[in-house]
Amino acid sequence: FYFNDTTNNKPVLNVITENIVVKNYATGTPFSDGEFWLFDPFSNGTYILDITMGTRNSGWYTLEINASKFPNYDYSLFNVSFYYRGNYTQINLISLSDPGGELTPSGLGYNFTIFEESDLDIEFNITDLEFSNNLVLGDVNSYYITYTNLDTGSNGTLLYDINFITNRHIGIISTSNINLIAGRYLINITVSKTNYENTSFIFNLTVIEKYQTRLTVVLQPTEVNAGEVFSIVLLAEFYNGSEWLILQGTNVIMTPYFNGIASTEIQTKSTNSTGGVSFDITIRSDARTMNITLELQVEYDHLADTLQISDIGVIPLTHGLTFEDLLPYIIMIGAVVAVVGGSLAAYRGVVVPKKREKQRILTEVKTIFDDAINLEHILVLYKGTGTCIFFKSYGSEQIDPELIGGFLTAVSSFGKEMATQESLNEISYGDKMLLLADGKFIRVALVLGKKASLILRRHLKEFIDSFEKTYKEVLPTWRGQLNH
Repeated sequence: FYFNDTTNNKPVLNVITENIVVKNYATGTPFSDGEFWLFDPFSNGTYILDITMGTRNSGWYTLEINASKFPNYDYSLFNVSFYYRGNYTQINLISLSDPGGELTPSGLGYNFTIFEESDLDIEFNITDLEFSNNLVLGDVNSYYITYTNLDTGSNGTLLYDINFITNRHIGIISTSNINLIAGRYLINITVSKTNYENTSFIFNLTVIEKYQTRLTVVLQPTEVNAGEVFSIVLLAEFYNGSEWLILQGTNVIMTPYFNGIASTEIQTKSTNSTGGVSFDITIRSDARTMNITLELQVEYDHLADTLQISDIGVIPLTHGLTFEDLLPYIIMIGAVVAVVGGSLAAYRGVVVPKKREKQRILTEVKTIFDDAINLEHILVLYKGTGTCIFFKSYGSEQIDPELIGGFLTAVSSFGKEMATQESLNEISYGDKMLLLADGKFIRVALVLGKKASLILRRHLKEFIDSFEKTYKEVLPTWRGQLNH
């Protein structure tokens, strides 16, 4: 600077450091001795003033300079403003993840994809570009995170919970913000720290809609007895935009209702690797009606779904009369028996058995005829491969035996394998009933128009025994030959 005598229009010479006062104009705080030095290299009133900012923080400053020369020159003030900058730094992304796991960028640069209503877990560090890329340690002054919708131009700020932990900044960005609907976004993270210039990190984020889901019944009975245990099997799927795929590892909540009242026996299970899940349900002994509510829970990548089952009939328990109820009748009957005991004994010993046997034979013959009308198709499947090795149709309606065979194989994959031929299962298949029974090597399926009689069930077991005995030399090593 040039220090001159404006009255005499001549330079003020021989000014020394002690003639200078330097202050922070904003605070009035003077700089200490040793923080500035005056040099007079020209001896013509032009001086050089060196000032050190010392440990002062970066930012905008205005300094007040007071130059004087005792005794003839009192003082002369001038101000100088400047920006005292910090070191340049850089944010380095270490990882970005959502509830489904760590995200992998796609394309050029940082392009990530998440589902709606999902938050981001982020981890990054900061390095000093002007100091050998050393880590910048310690807490920062602030984080500031914004979004811009690249489709609509809308923008805003995002909440976060980020902290400095052992050389890294770790936390959550609340991208579950309701304003982040499906679309393409630019996310900007700006970090401020004293004595360092603000630094930003920008990445692209595509938000997609959660997948639609559905629960379907694979296996359920049509009718059950009160007080008994039965099973249902379900299949969970999601739609990826082009096809329905199995949904693994998601929770399904099952709530039964008996007589219109929710049971406390609520179950939660996860779907298996084939998307299946099964529930064993115990019916209350006093139940007359039953409904089942099944809820597939929402996850970060898919929506929820609810399924109501209300078409399983409940057969109530029948309770006999108590001894107290029967006592008057027992007394009356005893009196009658005492009078006609002899005649009644003769009647019961000869006439009644003959009438009962005749009635039993007539009933069984009628049932056999009903079963013959009821039976529409017979399928014999080889358990090892699910191959249909025998098929016979008795009805006018045509069916595809391979289709039913595939359906039964799918049922088995959900854990409903019938261990022995003593297990008989009825499955609703459209408007038909499938009666299933297993032997050691074969599974037999009868397609019926209605529920099977006890006689048909017994004959089915006998048929399996006969079939396996006839082909006992072939079945253990059978490989698909149909010439036996």
